[in-house]
Amino acid sequence: MPFVLWAMADPQSFSLVGGGIVHGSLDEIGIKHKFVYGLPDDQEALKSIV
Repeated sequence: MPFVLWAMADPQSFSLVGGGIVHGSLDEIGIKHKFVYGLPDDQEALKSIV
């Protein structure tokens, strides 16, 4: 099953830190995933998923 981990580009949410921790944990246990950083309306972030 495809897995996308998305961190919002919002400094107040600290989602990049949380996303980085989860990303590293998923790497450690060998779960394939895609890490995306950006806002939901960010066309570059959306293009990186597809």
